[in-house]
Amino acid sequence: MELIELKIQGISYNDNTSGAFALILDEINGSKKLPIVIGGFEAQAIAIALEKKIKTSRPLTHELFKGFAAKEDRSTMNATFNLVNQDHKEVFDKLSKEANINGINGHISVGGYRASIYNALEIESVKVLIEVMNELKRKV
Repeated sequence: MELIELKIQGISYNDNTSGAFALILDEINGSKKLPIVIGGFEAQAIAIALEKKIKTSRPLTHELFKGFAAKEDRSTMNATFNLVNQDHKEVFDKLSKEANINGINGHISVGGYRASIYNALEIESVKVLIEVMNELKRKV
């Protein structure tokens, strides 16, 4: 399979579908275009990243957390991440405890966090972790 390098042409709002945006990707060495429908939050994050001059009053979620596993070592069953700013650790740990999340501390030699997402884990539990991450974004 041949990979095709793409670049972002822009983002457009879809008047027909409330809250839907289209991310338009262009083939770098060709004429193909690829529209991808995305939500408002994703569109906002992409627009801010493209504009780099825009400063938000609060950090975006991807500015608070950072993955640390090497790409070739990543697992779909274990999400490992760390806080970009360790000053937020106490707040994140408190929010996690209040949401009855436990056992997400990372390996003793690496630190950070490790969320095990095995088949027996309900999707609702993953959503709780995501909500805690979003709550940290609102609090800091």
